[in-house]
Amino acid sequence: MLSLPAVIAVQLTLPNAAGISLHDILVAFDFQWHGHYYYGAWVGLTDASGMAQTTRESVGQAFAENRALFPMDYKVPLEECDSRVRVLVTGNQDYVDRRRMAESSRLVTREALGVYTRARNALFRSTSATVDLADSPLNRIYTEILLVPVASEQ
Repeated sequence: MLSLPAVIAVQLTLPNAAGISLHDILVAFDFQWHGHYYYGAWVGLTDASGMAQTTRESVGQAFAENRALFPMDYKVPLEECDSRVRVLVTGNQDYVDRRRMAESSRLVTREALGVYTRARNALFRSTSATVDLADSPLNRIYTEILLVPVASEQ
């Protein structure tokens, strides 16, 4: 059973600070139901320090809006999802492909397209971390994710 904390905060870090800024990286998280992907939500864009955060209310509101638009896709209440969530940064070509899909979709809002355009995710490799919210305090969850710039793959 899922119980979201009041605040969800994600801190992105780099293996070495080589002058790369961590602002405007889009961070998301995936909810699972019985171990399978069920719903994805944005934590948001990072600030200058690499921190992105959202609230229980924002996630709940976004889920309610999506559930109203797609009732056949979201039959299970969010609270019945698994307590383990995957926090992720989609990067490199995966991010470019998702952004292109969003740009060609009529279902994506102008606000969401603005976020996709502003996000600098293509500069980094995709990465994720799993967090068990059952092990976390109900007021705030904080996790760190290490980012690796695409250029360092060589």
